[in-house]
Amino acid sequence: MTPIESPYDVRLVTLIGLAINAVETLALEQDRDPETIIAELLYVTNKRLHETGEKDYLRKLSSHYSILSEAIY
Repeated sequence: MTPIESPYDVRLVTLIGLAINAVETLALEQDRDPETIIAELLYVTNKRLHETGEKDYLRKLSSHYSILSEAIY
């Protein structure tokens, strides 16, 4: 696997698109500001990464979200 080295890498754009669509859907459902939702999720995600490392998310990606894993690898 090659690292993502450009903001135009289709794997990165796929993840960005997925995140934007998910946040916008959640914002509409909850009648909340998307930026607030992103800020909260970034805080929680960064906190978890610092506490447990990246392996938890990578393990969960491969075991629970195979279609997402295939899209980015």
